[in-house]
Amino acid sequence: MEENGCSRVLKSTMPFYMVWPKHNQLGEVKKVCKKMVNQGLVSNVITYTSLIDGLCKNGSTDLAFRIFHEMRERDCLPNLYTYSSLIFGLCQEGKADDERLLEEMEREGLVPDLVTFTMLIDGLYYAR
Repeated sequence: MEENGCSRVLKSTMPFYMVWPKHNQLGEVKKVCKKMVNQGLVSNVITYTSLIDGLCKNGSTDLAFRIFHEMRERDCLPNLYTYSSLIFGLCQEGKADDERLLEEMEREGLVPDLVTFTMLIDGLYYAR
């Protein structure tokens, strides 16, 4: 079954994306992520977004954006939470692309919600 251009992924990969970035093993995460993306194992919006979120929260937005672009190249459409995670990461690192992402979201038909604005505010707060 496909939803939003994304194929289903093995359920066993999900805990990796949700747990590993939270344990500050970013070096290992980066290696495994690159390998998984290259082998096509990251294949749905939930796993991509979980990975992007973990990377952004650990200050690795450059890798998060590479994975975001890979996600789009594989016809997996980002959702509101994908964009919100990227906005948080950019704000946290003091980068100014958050406005561009908000505009891109709206072009894609996604309306920023409470989560998006909370991530924006939190990211700006933590950037201080």
